[in-house]
Amino acid sequence: FFFSSRRRHTRCSGVSWARRCVQETGLGISSLRRKEYKDAEEALNQANIYNPYNSEVWGYLALMCLHDGKRIIQAHQSLREMFKLEISNLELLEEVGDELVKSANAELAEQCYKKIVEKMMSEEVNTIVQVGEVYLKLAKICHSSEKITEAKEYYEAAYRLSLIHI
Repeated sequence: FFFSSRRRHTRCSGVSWARRCVQETGLGISSLRRKEYKDAEEALNQANIYNPYNSEVWGYLALMCLHDGKRIIQAHQSLREMFKLEISNLELLEEVGDELVKSANAELAEQCYKKIVEKMMSEEVNTIVQVGEVYLKLAKICHSSEKITEAKEYYEAAYRLSLIHI
């Protein structure tokens, strides 16, 4: 199997499907960061073929579609798969949430941020500051969506955590 992307060639024969998925995912993320969306899409789609149960691949596919700005339906499909497969990469989840806010998809962004808080609280792998920042993002989304009661609760939670941090 040969993958070409702007004259880059990677020979993958004899390599396991799992390893190929990791290679293609890495290439896709790298291309996405360089804003080479065509190359990113090609690599991430290939990674998805090798392992359609990788929540991070679905997350990066969603992020790529959101960056495009014209592929909201595909982004929603990727997000649905990402949530179904229980994504554990909180940084990616936050990045997707931030991009959803930019593209005026407050409801889905809210889901991302709630999932982050849920995972941070259950795994206790957080800092007070990180949880407070996510609560603040949730409060802003709820406020802009006119969910005033929820927004107030999130603002209060962020405030309480800021007092603990001081």
